[in-house]
Amino acid sequence: MRVARTVADAVDHALAEHALPLVLGGDCIITPGVVAGAQRQRRDPAVGLLCLDGDADLATPQTTGSGVLDAMGIAHVLGLADTELARLGAGPPMLTDRRLALIGYDETDPETFDAELLHGRPDLVRFADHQVRADPAGCATAALTALQPNTSSLVVHFDVEAVDSRDLPLANFPHYGTGISLAAAGEVLAVLLCAAPTLAAVVLTEVNPSHDSTGRQLTRYIDTVAGAIARGLAAR
Repeated sequence: MRVARTVADAVDHALAEHALPLVLGGDCIITPGVVAGAQRQRRDPAVGLLCLDGDADLATPQTTGSGVLDAMGIAHVLGLADTELARLGAGPPMLTDRRLALIGYDETDPETFDAELLHGRPDLVRFADHQVRADPAGCATAALTALQPNTSSLVVHFDVEAVDSRDLPLANFPHYGTGISLAAAGEVLAVLLCAAPTLAAVVLTEVNPSHDSTGRQLTRYIDTVAGAIARGLAAR
């Protein structure tokens, strides 16, 4: 909670200074803090979250035996987990289904994916990794289009675990054989950042530089993200 509150305070302060926060994680559990900070500064619960992540992060303390909080981020912003973190921002829930889009998650992961739960929430926008592989820009555009009528500003979250570790072995928890290519992730980010005039913050998580002794993969990652951000800023 201390870290989440610190992140929320930092995002609140940056937005008050009319800056665009670029928040570097760390794990994905910093994102509830980013959303809470944006809600506080905007004085508006209608902040949306566009989440490009290799996991759906729908686990709760009641449904998982691992106790890994990093696998519970989305469950917390949706109010599925009854914890202090879930009450950090507006709500609970911090986000309603119409203000969240899940992009690039692995449907085969029993720890973080819950098909039955998602089936009962038709308003929650989601595109699994195989859908994003087929049409990266199309999925991103559809997610953005769905959220914009229901949101006043948007947070974009990019967990490098969305990228197949065979292409980019940087993730703190590697995901081999699932996810999308780095190029596809760049396409998704370019759409989300270029087409979001009400962008509130960008969150980058789960990069572990110790997995890249030469620095070459980190350079690829930075070039991809920086290129998407530059195009987004130019479009603002």
